[in-house]
Amino acid sequence: MPHAVWPDRIPVPYPTPIDQLLSAYTELAQRPPKRLTPDRSRSLIFFTYEQTLAIGIGSTDLVPARVIQWTTALHALEAFVARNGRWPRENNRAERSSIAAEERRLATWVRSQRSAADLGRRCTYQLDRLACIPGYRDRPLEDRWNAQLLGYQGFLLQHNRAPVVSSESNAEKRLAAWAAKQRFAYRNRRLAARRISLLGQLPLWTWGK
Repeated sequence: MPHAVWPDRIPVPYPTPIDQLLSAYTELAQRPPKRLTPDRSRSLIFFTYEQTLAIGIGSTDLVPARVIQWTTALHALEAFVARNGRWPRENNRAERSSIAAEERRLATWVRSQRSAADLGRRCTYQLDRLACIPGYRDRPLEDRWNAQLLGYQGFLLQHNRAPVVSSESNAEKRLAAWAAKQRFAYRNRRLAARRISLLGQLPLWTWGK
């Protein structure tokens, strides 16, 4: 197989995530098929197709439609992030502005990839290739919740009291509202066990009546 290349890359002193990914799969492609796991065999289909596009050599006639569709969406996402410096969003109520249909489609596609990954319906190459796009997070909502938890904990430790919604500080109001939302979810049995455990470990935390 020809040496793996990537179009329009600017030389950098250290290997980028894509460089490392391509190097690993170029080596993997040299192994006999009988020595490959099912996941690696699937991964090589995606890798080989993307390399065929990059190099411009080889036929794509026998490439499964799902591989073509996924790769096309991936490249569209990558172009969007490079062009806008951010990931696509499905809603933008805070700014009260409309979002283009293309951006909504890409945001929905990203969400579907995370759901499919949770169900084990994405091969390793697909997951690793997504992770090569700057700013990728496989659990953005969980990351946001963790950040809120740290902020709430920091407030408790600094002030030795819980934040209140009647505060003149907008930051404190937001923390109090976040805590109220967690208690509401808990009372309605919609709060994940992990979150219940972490909140229960906070000093001064109560679940209310």
